[in-house]
Amino acid sequence: MNRAPFNLGPMPSGRAMETLDERVVRADVKTMFDVTAAVEQWPAYLAHYRFVRFRERASDGGGIVEMSANRPFGIVNWPTWWLSEMQVNHQAPSVRFRHMGGVTKGMDVEWSFAPTVDGGTHVRLLHVWDG
Repeated sequence: MNRAPFNLGPMPSGRAMETLDERVVRADVKTMFDVTAAVEQWPAYLAHYRFVRFRERASDGGGIVEMSANRPFGIVNWPTWWLSEMQVNHQAPSVRFRHMGGVTKGMDVEWSFAPTVDGGTHVRLLHVWDG
């Protein structure tokens, strides 16, 4: 049985660390949103991800998700792990995370998508954290 969706609210501002990655891609918004919301498939698209698995599912497609990725520190890849609340907003469209455990506890992350005039998608990935 699925739990109720998380309501993570708007992204916080004024955090010590803020990282914004933006890219225009040649795919429609629905495709980009669907690929991003399918977090268990991320290791197939993002080589630094070791695994992604749901601990608990929510009715919006989010829930509590466990993730692990390799982060480079010089010549060494350091395996990291975290646990997140995940909210999927089909209307916005956006995918939000709040890290609730692991090395990045307290980090907020948002993937958002906007159509471009040529049928592509402006993808925006924002990380904010006090570290």
